[in-house]
Amino acid sequence: MRNYDEDVPANTFRAWTIGLVMTTVCSALNALFLLRYPNISIGPYVVQLISYPIGVAMAKSLPNKEIGLFGMKFNLNPGPFNVKEHVIIVAMANASFGGGAGYFVSEPRVRIQRAKLDL
Repeated sequence: MRNYDEDVPANTFRAWTIGLVMTTVCSALNALFLLRYPNISIGPYVVQLISYPIGVAMAKSLPNKEIGLFGMKFNLNPGPFNVKEHVIIVAMANASFGGGAGYFVSEPRVRIQRAKLDL
């Protein structure tokens, strides 16, 4: 893991587009597969594997053009697909259908420790 922060964009059109499409499609597939026995579940790891080639393809195909939408200006293709965009996409997937385990695991431990300190 790198111990420095690269100066690359993270909150991009590509990241939001891929993230929203992947969470919508995979959530719909999970809802459909829930009706089946035995249950099949699509996890955030699948999104992590699928979103990278999609991001690279979008970086090659989208034009380097700045557009305005709702009073905000953004670039369709700010550069090559990077790690920060990939992390945002996987975080969207984990928050949507991954159970949120990566975000809420430490909270019960904090409550237990606080309860022990109050006694």
